[in-house]
Amino acid sequence: MFTELSISRTPCYGECPVYEVVVHHDGEVKWTGHEFVDHLGESHFRISPEQVKQIETLLEIFDYRSFCYPESDVFATDQPSCITNVVFKDGFEKEIDHYLGDSQINPNDHQHSFENLEKLEEKLEQILGLEKYI
Repeated sequence: MFTELSISRTPCYGECPVYEVVVHHDGEVKWTGHEFVDHLGESHFRISPEQVKQIETLLEIFDYRSFCYPESDVFATDQPSCITNVVFKDGFEKEIDHYLGDSQINPNDHQHSFENLEKLEEKLEQILGLEKYI
């Protein structure tokens, strides 16, 4: 389903973790920690084929390819972003720049809500085992 996936977190006005992770379909992972993380600098590791499959399933369930960023009801200016980018096997590329200062006062149960996007981002980090780096 994907050939490459990346997830990164940008700075805020405080001590938010700042990093970038690139995952290849073969399980190769490159971590780059920039600020406020336990592991600064670059590191390489591999995830299992089962973890790659979990990521593919997560992207499919979330319908990442068709995601439409919802209009925000509330905006705060001191928050970081979580940026995900997926290059699919057919060459289609999709990036979602999720500004964490955006929120919905009354989030609906729609698949493409901010709440579900945050769940996707957190689940990606969990599957990749990033807690030991962050």
